[in-house]
Amino acid sequence: MGEHTPFGSPVVPDVYAMGKLRDWRVPITETESEGFLHVWQVSAHMLGIRDEYIPATWAAANAQSRQVLDPIVDHTPEGAALTDALLGIIAEVDAGLTEPLINAFSRYIVGDRVGDLIGLDREPILQPVVGAAWPLVVAFREGLIPLPGVPSIAWTLEEALRKFVLLFMSEGRPIHLEIPDANRPF
Repeated sequence: MGEHTPFGSPVVPDVYAMGKLRDWRVPITETESEGFLHVWQVSAHMLGIRDEYIPATWAAANAQSRQVLDPIVDHTPEGAALTDALLGIIAEVDAGLTEPLINAFSRYIVGDRVGDLIGLDREPILQPVVGAAWPLVVAFREGLIPLPGVPSIAWTLEEALRKFVLLFMSEGRPIHLEIPDANRPF
């Protein structure tokens, strides 16, 4: 651990996402947790990252994150520009009315440190509301999942929303993503 991949950056599974799911008390079986980690392991391997740099357990992933990812996360012009672009897309839909709510929710998800790094505005009134309300929303949704028919209805609604967002963001054109094979030069 502590080494870098051939691409110059550490390989760390999404320990933040798993941490948030645990914070929100989303029931995750050990099998699901291991499956989530495995997806990251296979993805890293398929990207050509040597296996010795790929965490084998969540404990190793958390340790690697604290050791090599957390210390290097910093402000970049690209991160700030991406934040502005994403907020701009949302503003196109609602003329910017929900921007304070989006800022508060985004800060809740990524934390104040990353929020500051990417240029999210602070929302002193909405941030505590979002922090208190979102775990309740997640608990409500998770409480409904065991009911008959709810999983398929929830999946359908979430998939429809995902498709709408993709359609809106692509402006109806096919999406082409270029995956870089090297870091940008400094």
